[in-house]
Amino acid sequence: MKYICVVLIAISGVFLNSSLCAKEKNSKAKYYELPVQDQYHAILNAHHKGEWSRLIESCRQLIASNPSSPFTSAAKYYLGVGYFYRKKLEIADEQFTLYLKEESSPKYFEDAIEYKFKIAECYSNGARKHIMGVKGLPKWARAQDDAVKIYDEVITTLPRHDLAARSLYQKGKLLYSFEDYKESVDAYQTLIRRFPKHALAPNSYLGITEVYEQRCKKEFADPTLLDLAEINLRKFRKHFPSEQRLEDAEQIVLKIKENLAKELYEIGEFYKRTKKANAAAIYYTNIIDNYPETSFAIKSRKRLKTLSFTFNSKAEKIETEKTPVIIADSLDD
Repeated sequence: MKYICVVLIAISGVFLNSSLCAKEKNSKAKYYELPVQDQYHAILNAHHKGEWSRLIESCRQLIASNPSSPFTSAAKYYLGVGYFYRKKLEIADEQFTLYLKEESSPKYFEDAIEYKFKIAECYSNGARKHIMGVKGLPKWARAQDDAVKIYDEVITTLPRHDLAARSLYQKGKLLYSFEDYKESVDAYQTLIRRFPKHALAPNSYLGITEVYEQRCKKEFADPTLLDLAEINLRKFRKHFPSEQRLEDAEQIVLKIKENLAKELYEIGEFYKRTKKANAAAIYYTNIIDNYPETSFAIKSRKRLKTLSFTFNSKAEKIETEKTPVIIADSLDD
């Protein structure tokens, strides 16, 4: 009896499934029979209601049934929109690219570019893509490199548009996170040159300063980086004299000076430990002359006093007192 019940349930399931498939086929057949204007109206209605799955299906059906219709171009754009809101970012980007390439003067040109920018933003914020671009594989692959490519596309396509300014800034930030410091500075500087009064220009000045500070930390301490940072700070102050973030930039420049002074101080300490008073004093004096506002300048003054040296600011010669210098094994800070 149980066996008969199972068989009946299975048979009913098959009939139900066949019935649903038949209804779906009939529905699609009826849709294909609709005038193209009605099909397009269904697309607009699905978009207005935010029914993204229905929007995708309606667009695909119109494109398939009326490939040469004037409405087909718009359907391709809306297909990209549907995929974007369904979180299928790779397909959405491909669809917007096809839409922009196929039309000489696309109706939704700027809208499509803005959606591409939004896709880049999603990638920048950590959205993943399919491994090796295979849609059946999990979304584990980082997509920040793709974000940079899309930003470049936006910058090239709309060079004077607000989206280009935003793309340049986001590109600068991303490249900074990649430790691609030169390209990061280039992106920020391009934004400043192209959009000198844009709201993101102060952020770019600050971003450039941060790049120089990071380079000073990770690379060999190079006084040239301080020169570049100070030039950038002067330009920042000139173009945005009332900007609150000026103080942040000034503090970062001071950190660069601290780092450079620290390098010199450590060398001075080495010479002090090896009983080479003259050499140590040269480095301490160098710190006082070039980085007087740093904490290491204060330490250097104390060191010189302990070493019984006198010094003149910007003097090239270090003069000893009449009594010979005796270096102690340890000196107080």
